[in-house]
Amino acid sequence: MESVEDRLKASASRTHLADEIRHSGWNRREAAAVAEILQTTVTSGTDLRTIELPDKTHFGLRMAFFEAATFPLRRIELHHFDRPEDLGPLADARVYGTDLHGEYAGWGYGYGGWGLKSHSPVHCASGRVERDCMRVPTGHRRGADCITLAAFLYRTPGFRGCSFCGGAVIQRLTDEQHTYYARFCETSTARPWQAAKRT
Repeated sequence: MESVEDRLKASASRTHLADEIRHSGWNRREAAAVAEILQTTVTSGTDLRTIELPDKTHFGLRMAFFEAATFPLRRIELHHFDRPEDLGPLADARVYGTDLHGEYAGWGYGYGGWGLKSHSPVHCASGRVERDCMRVPTGHRRGADCITLAAFLYRTPGFRGCSFCGGAVIQRLTDEQHTYYARFCETSTARPWQAAKRT
């Protein structure tokens, strides 16, 4: 079982997915194939929207895969990072959401149990089937935005995230990023209501 701290770390991704598989009724061969993709394909440099799971992957297993590779925006204390330079190695962490730039009417959403599935299997703003949400946008689908944490915090003033899921998910942190985050938060004197400025 993951600790609160491990929920942010990429190194705990496999444990998270293994726990989900262990307590599910998914086909074991199918689940093993998805677990192998997580282990061999996903790195900090991977754009998760480009990951192709087998077409017939169970809906819940697909969701569990992306939940193992990300965490919801609400789990990270971003109020500590008042300036772009404060982010250090966190600056390059990838953020995903359906409308990170605030270009569309309504709210932006995250993915899976962290977001869309918590509301409905279908995106409540545009009617898109959820399995298409963590995909690169094309002429046929809006897909998901993917930007760095630095760009998200300081260059997206139009972002309006869902009040339930936070509107975005963040790719799990490398050990270096997590260590930096933990140490910075320990020494920060910022309070939760002092939100990071977006300039």
